[in-house]
Amino acid sequence: MSSRKKLDEMLKKQNAALRGGTAQETLAQSRKMLEEMEADGLLAKGTAEVGQEHLGSFEGLAAEVKKTVLGQDAFVDGVVRAMRRPFVLGTEPPAARNVILLCGAPGTGRHFTLTETARCMAARGLLKSDRLAVMDLALYPGSGAEKLFLQDLYAALHAPGEIVVFEHYESCCPGFLKTLADLAVRGSAPLSSRYLVNKEGILVDAGTALAPGAVSRITPCGKYLVFFSRKGRAALADRFGAPFVSALGDVCETAPLCPGGPRRAGGPAAQRAGRKGENPPRADSRGRGGRAGLCGRPVQPAAGRGGADRLL
Repeated sequence: MSSRKKLDEMLKKQNAALRGGTAQETLAQSRKMLEEMEADGLLAKGTAEVGQEHLGSFEGLAAEVKKTVLGQDAFVDGVVRAMRRPFVLGTEPPAARNVILLCGAPGTGRHFTLTETARCMAARGLLKSDRLAVMDLALYPGSGAEKLFLQDLYAALHAPGEIVVFEHYESCCPGFLKTLADLAVRGSAPLSSRYLVNKEGILVDAGTALAPGAVSRITPCGKYLVFFSRKGRAALADRFGAPFVSALGDVCETAPLCPGGPRRAGGPAAQRAGRKGENPPRADSRGRGGRAGLCGRPVQPAAGRGGADRLL
């Protein structure tokens, strides 16, 4: 809420500054204001650099992402197409905007491509935020973690940003995968018991209490559901079932990198930062988003400042 108020104040200040003056002064003041908003974290990184003709448009987006992701042109095209699909076909919230599988060998730029695509889309106004909420499904191996899984799933789906990432589904409890499959196929998943959302936004078991506002189902909240894996569609069907695979909107697979070619997606980002005289960014696979998890538990932070080896 404080960020929203600060953004509103800066926009009012910008409008006041833009009244009067020459066109050149107006453009300079506008760009300076955008840079200040970007520096304060109110706008996605790169917003001030986006040309007027690209605001709200997918035109040239793939080419922009390819400036920082090298050696995966077809994969970048596929990811951009997957992100654009709901804009073309339309969706009805709270159903998922799109269900996407990003697969391929480690070190081929799967995570970095999604992070860069989200950044560029947010800078163009196509996403409200470039944040990624990430769930590591390997942290829920047994049925005993059901309440924890549901808490963190609810937190991820209601976190800032419009993309929810699921990793390591191969190590997750089959019963929890059924919940994710229901989100993709049916547009909602029933809860095994009644829950309430406390003041901190955490899903808590209501027990037998007849409290108003009880939550009995979870929905995708109109977000992109993105699954990462080294394996393709067939392996996904073995764990989630055929209906889930049918609900996939897009499957994008990276190509093996050629010997002597780019070895990691972090390279282009470092080159880009070097051209601007900045320190090379250190990002993990979560991108630059905020923490989606609650209670300090399994949902991994989306704030990308981890080791570069986790990037791919």
